[in-house]
Formats: sequence, C-alpha cells, structure tokens
Amino acid sequence: MRTLRIEEITYRRLTSVLQDVMHYKKKDVNYDDILNELIDVYQENVGGSIGGTIGGG
Repeated sequence: MRTLRIEEITYRRLTSVLQDVMHYKKKDVNYDDILNELIDVYQENVGGSIGGTIGGG
C-alpha cells in the first residue's frame, strides 16, 4: 500500500512538471521528454559538483 502512495505522488509531481514544461516551451511534451530532461539536469548538477571536487574547484 505504501508503494502505491509513493507511485501516486510521483505521478502527480511528474504530471505537474509536464504541464509546467508544456506551458513554458509552448509545445506538446510527453513523459519520455520530461524524464530525459530531468535526467539531463540531474547529470549536469551531479557532474558539475563531482568535476569541481576532482578538479580542485
């Protein structure tokens, strides 16, 4: 039952992000596009912090 609740909350949040991006970009976007965008942003943030640490920054 707890898993269902987490999935429901995740779905609602993802749908909210989807609607925000569609409004911002003024074009149709699907869930695959949103997931790819979120992964890209995450990788940029993690990569930037790891790179800064490794490079002595």
